[in-house]
Amino acid sequence: AGGSGLLATAAAAQRRRRRRRFSAGHTRRTAAPAPSGAEYQQEDLWDAAPLRYMYPSEQRCRVGTWEGVEQLGSVPKPWRSEAPFQFSQLRSLLTQEEVAKILGYVRQRPDYSTDMDSVDDLPVFEFYPMREGEWLDIQMEGLLEPILEDRILPFVRERYNCPDAA
Repeated sequence: AGGSGLLATAAAAQRRRRRRRFSAGHTRRTAAPAPSGAEYQQEDLWDAAPLRYMYPSEQRCRVGTWEGVEQLGSVPKPWRSEAPFQFSQLRSLLTQEEVAKILGYVRQRPDYSTDMDSVDDLPVFEFYPMREGEWLDIQMEGLLEPILEDRILPFVRERYNCPDAA
């Protein structure tokens, strides 16, 4: 029990140092393609404010009956000369109505958590509709299953050439 209190105290001290540093004239970095791996400093990765990534390219994407925009990005692997981390984001994968239904349902659930995270002291916004591949919440299953089956899984299967992904 004493170990977790020590970790919480250390995390709180780090947050205070970070706040002092930013309030003492340090600027928060804004989103831009990340610098090359050689330009990273350890402090940049662990002590800086999170970046909001600006995707440098996008392309039209069709998955099943859904058609939209896939934004593509990459960042260098710090301290390595290997190929960069590559990632994408599917814009408008869910309709505004779907998002409103999901959020409306989750927000009224007693097991929806907005407690402060023990690491960054920001709200967690956690809700677990599944555990170990099994649905725990039948209503959420009804809201998410069509999105998973008709959009997300087909995208994953095609993108990663994994027809059996489930």
